[in-house]
Amino acid sequence: MKGPDVVRGIRGILFDMDGTLFSTQNLTMHCVNETSQKYLNRILHREDKLWSFGPPVLNIIRQFASSSPDVPAIAPVDYYSSL
Repeated sequence: MKGPDVVRGIRGILFDMDGTLFSTQNLTMHCVNETSQKYLNRILHREDKLWSFGPPVLNIIRQFASSSPDVPAIAPVDYYSSL
């Protein structure tokens, strides 16, 4: 890791939160599927996930997690956040 001199050279930081600059839909779908497999033991088909684009991804994970009463609701959220 570089020291503070590297930070001084940074003039800006760009966040692409909605996929405008970078196509992140496949990555998001992959992470949702990883979480779904781990906690719900099922793979979601692309059509099952497309409805969810637009809402914040953690809301999507919470909705999927709420369909499984055997899993503590916070566990899938924590797992997704770690990916």
